[in-house]
Amino acid sequence: MADSSLSFDTPESLSPFLSRTNSDPRPVVLMTCGMAGSGKSSLSKWVIHNHPSFKRLSIDSYIYTEHGLYSIDYPEDQYNNYQEEAESALRNELARILRQGSQDVILDFSFAFKKAREEWKHLVEEFGGRSVLAYLDVGIDELRRRVRARNQLTVKDGDSAFFVTNEIFESFIAGFEKPIGEAGVILRLQ
Repeated sequence: MADSSLSFDTPESLSPFLSRTNSDPRPVVLMTCGMAGSGKSSLSKWVIHNHPSFKRLSIDSYIYTEHGLYSIDYPEDQYNNYQEEAESALRNELARILRQGSQDVILDFSFAFKKAREEWKHLVEEFGGRSVLAYLDVGIDELRRRVRARNQLTVKDGDSAFFVTNEIFESFIAGFEKPIGEAGVILRLQ
């Protein structure tokens, strides 16, 4: 299958894909896709700042808001349960926003697996939206550097709460399914 993705190296290049048009007035749902440290949350915040019609939905932010910081406010063994809770709540919030029709959404998720991307894309379409997949393609060495730097932060928030060990990082690399052949936008931001 040929890759029909478009490749860019600035977040500004994404802007034309984030606008509703007369020919397609559906709400836009930007789905971020990338490994830990790829810049998904930074991109999400850039989109929110530059495209105020967007609302950010993030599993990490939901968990932080509802339960606090990983391994500080709740035990580590609760993380998977809270992820499932967050995903369910955000699915409902996405449906509510799209049915209302007045806002666009950025799903600040890793979308590491093709099946998850397909499921959420289907939900977006089912609820009347138009999805745009943005894959943040960053080299492994740069990802490692960013994750190490994030792990060293002394002030944590929802975007930096989860401590990514080398073992976890390696499992992310091994399991991540790049969106090859899926139409979308590839961002190579450094």
